[in-house]
Amino acid sequence: MAPLAIGFLLDLLLGDPHGWYHPVRSIGSLISRSEKIIRKAVPATRAGETAGGILLCAVVTGAASGMAVILLWAAGLAGFWVRLALESVMCYQLLAARAER
Repeated sequence: MAPLAIGFLLDLLLGDPHGWYHPVRSIGSLISRSEKIIRKAVPATRAGETAGGILLCAVVTGAASGMAVILLWAAGLAGFWVRLALESVMCYQLLAARAER
């Protein structure tokens, strides 16, 4: 609960400033690149596009989740405070209580 509370406070204080790194940009780039590769690999039929969509979903969710797990595991090895800080930043990036437009 502490990382969520800290992340929420960070979100209230900082919002989502333009120009700051956000993982959604990286995920969007992964989707774009993966979609191009998958569209070339699967047939342009209804079944092929369905299979491609399922594959794209698996690739993107697997990569994003896997990266989070690896980062949190490595932070845990570095120590309690490092992991708490990383979890708090991750929670901050997931929230949008005060998103800038």
